[in-house]
Amino acid sequence: MEHFTSEVSDYTRSMANSRPGDYVSRMPTGRQLAAAIALIGWNQSQLAEAAGLSLSSVQRALGARGVPTMTTDSLGALIRALEQSGVVFIDSDTMLGPGVRLRTPPALEPIMSRRRRRRAS
Repeated sequence: MEHFTSEVSDYTRSMANSRPGDYVSRMPTGRQLAAAIALIGWNQSQLAEAAGLSLSSVQRALGARGVPTMTTDSLGALIRALEQSGVVFIDSDTMLGPGVRLRTPPALEPIMSRRRRRRAS
């Protein structure tokens, strides 16, 4: 799996800049975390290793019904590991629930932009 740069994502930045009490609604849910590892083809052990957490911590986080009950540092480690592997967490809005998607790998960005230009023509 290709790793992306370790710069802080918009999602992580928005969590850090949110008002006190508001940040919990911006944290990924257990379902989002589970969907993220499925998208990148990882298993729970691989996520635990990448995040530097125990397998049991990862299993609890993935099984959470809402935002996992764990330290902010541990949840941050999960988010960083997944984002560095190309995962983008999507917040819910008034019409759609939370989700995940993959970023275009840097090597494919020029190809994708050419395709977009062709479609626009």
